[in-house]
Amino acid sequence: MFDRCSISVCYRGPEGDIKQKDLGTKSAVLYTTRTGGEHVHLKLKVAAEVVEAAKICVSTIDGQLAAPGDDNAKLKLRSHKERLTRFLDDLESQMKLRQPFPVPANKSFPIAGTPVEILRDPTKLEGRLLTNPVVVLVTDVIGGESED
Repeated sequence: MFDRCSISVCYRGPEGDIKQKDLGTKSAVLYTTRTGGEHVHLKLKVAAEVVEAAKICVSTIDGQLAAPGDDNAKLKLRSHKERLTRFLDDLESQMKLRQPFPVPANKSFPIAGTPVEILRDPTKLEGRLLTNPVVVLVTDVIGGESED
C-alpha cells in the first residue's frame, strides 16, 4: 500500500539554528510491505538536496572550527566534517539515498556509510541533528492535505 508523505531536508545553520528545506509530497514514496513493514523510498531530488545541504554544512563547520572554542566541541565538528567530506567525495554513498529504507512511524533510520538519517518523528529532530549533520524528515500526509 502506498501513502503520501512530505519530505524536509534539515541541518544546522551557522548560528546553530535548524534550517529546513521543504521538498513537498512528490519527493518520496511511503509504502507498506505485505508483512506490514513501512519503507521510505526517496527520489533523486531528495538525494540532490542532501548533497547541497552537506556542502553547506561543511562550509559552516569550517567557520566554526576557525573560531575559538571548546576542544571537545571542535573534535565533534571535525568528526562531522570528515563524515560529510567522505560522503561528498563518494558517489556510491550518495546513491545509497535512492534505496528504500525501513522506517516505521515515529522511528529513525541512520543510513550506513553516510552522515544522513531518515526521521519520522519531528519531535526528535533537534536531538538527531546533534549526532547526524543532515536529517531527512518524513511527515505522513493526511488524505486531504494539499500537494505541491
